[in-house]
Amino acid sequence: MNNIEKWSGDADGRNDTALAKENKMLKQKLQRYGSRAAKLKYDFKGLADKMYITTSKDGNLRIYSWDTQSGGTTRWFESIFQYRGNSGKSRVWSPASVEGDGCEPFYNQIFQMDATGG
Repeated sequence: MNNIEKWSGDADGRNDTALAKENKMLKQKLQRYGSRAAKLKYDFKGLADKMYITTSKDGNLRIYSWDTQSGGTTRWFESIFQYRGNSGKSRVWSPASVEGDGCEPFYNQIFQMDATGG
């Protein structure tokens, strides 16, 4: 996350190629480590001021959202979803993004809805 901030600097220090690479690497790391069930409960204190991590009340769903710093006046975000499947294994999913689209939402809360079917 520090390199994302570094490469997003003002007009003189901005490096869009390096910034895109750093965001891609962060996304890949979250996807790789998200398959570890223990990460659903991990605190990530070092990321508290750099990305928003929200977890469902039952602890079976977590969303990692961060500002890619690649937008101009419009903020662009990426998100990774981590969830515990029926098998008990941790799974990771990320929404398909369109290069240059920047329409990905930022998630900051998870609401639980009870369903009669489970």
